[in-house]
Amino acid sequence: MSELGYEAAPPRLRVSLNGAWGVAGPFSRVVMVAWLLLPFLLVLGLTHIPWKAGDAAQPELTPWYVSNVMESNRRGLDDHAKADAGTLGSLMEACFARTRDFAACDEPSELPAAVSAGGRFGDGKGELHVTGVTGRTFALSARSRSTTSFTITRGANGRLLHGCSRPGHGGCRPDGRW
Repeated sequence: MSELGYEAAPPRLRVSLNGAWGVAGPFSRVVMVAWLLLPFLLVLGLTHIPWKAGDAAQPELTPWYVSNVMESNRRGLDDHAKADAGTLGSLMEACFARTRDFAACDEPSELPAAVSAGGRFGDGKGELHVTGVTGRTFALSARSRSTTSFTITRGANGRLLHGCSRPGHGGCRPDGRW
């Protein structure tokens, strides 16, 4: 009680950004208000966006459009097969550096890194196949899921030749190389 007989009011709680975040000034208040209003703005924005095009013209599925989409899909499948062929070729080269003989590097059991990287060996779609091997040369094939085969052949001089079975389709150039 005070001298006049009144009870003292409890002290007011003051909230300050200065002590809490070490930031002062009007900019910190703007950031705080924006942060608090963000959920409301998102809800308002998402509920008032016109999700349907209404009377807007829809694209037609013309034969040209469909063939382009299919061609880009084939290209993607072919790119995957080419990457697999390149990986297998690199792993065979690394094996050759250790063994000095490609004949010791032509089976999946001799290339565990290829198997652990997800390479599947065989003659089917999406699979890798070592088609020929001598001591200093190799030939391998990767068959795409679009049925195009991509080959890498290493000659005795160490030069790599890249070929494909369907010239001008998907990821195969018109001259039959990739």
